[in-house]
Amino acid sequence: MIKLSEIIILNVPKREREGKYLKKLIETSSKEFGINVSISMDRGLGLWDNYSHALTKDIKGQGTHRMVIHDDVTFDRNILSKILYILNFAPEQNIISFYNPTNGDYTDCFAKGKHVISTRTNFWLQASVYPNELAKDFVETSNKMTDDQSRYDDSRLKAYLQAKGIDLYAIVPGLIQHFGAYRSTFKNPGSVGGIQRNSSTYDNQLDVKSIDWDREFKEPYLAKSSKDWVKEIVNKEFLDEYKKL
Repeated sequence: MIKLSEIIILNVPKREREGKYLKKLIETSSKEFGINVSISMDRGLGLWDNYSHALTKDIKGQGTHRMVIHDDVTFDRNILSKILYILNFAPEQNIISFYNPTNGDYTDCFAKGKHVISTRTNFWLQASVYPNELAKDFVETSNKMTDDQSRYDDSRLKAYLQAKGIDLYAIVPGLIQHFGAYRSTFKNPGSVGGIQRNSSTYDNQLDVKSIDWDREFKEPYLAKSSKDWVKEIVNKEFLDEYKKL
């Protein structure tokens, strides 16, 4: 059974005050469940450095999982209890995402009334729950797969999941919204190709107890995207080895 022991906020100096506020906001609901909230501050070495640190740092408690979120997302007071309820039914060995990017897989899944997407390539990591052991293996493996520090967390994870044959499950509609779309620290535009970099399927009022999550996880919507991220990411000298994983 999944036991979430810590929520880690990826923060940058430019948004330090937002990170501290978000931490206090989450703590209003996390104390009830004995879940610690911490901040992982960017050390000026890039997103991968901060993200990998958040995934591998020692955390309080005896939990099996940690949640890593960005500092520019919503986290309403009623959300944590909904997340924990869903995690009661989620597979323990997989990453569970609670954010929905706006694209065809997610809007189609939403329109069809499905509530879980299974994917290895179509996700944004604004708010995700990681098994501690998988998180550690991901960081160690990714550092062997590529030494390109410009590679972001999402592309690295896509390559890892494809190489390992592991699915990520995303909850639809998403319970988290990305309000920092137009304040990117990487100077990304607020929309790409006319598609907003926030979630069109966000619903913080989702009645999670009305959904048969056992069935949703057993019969997920299968994402259609299939770009080969292993070939995209992995150093040539490691490609043959990791294609066999």
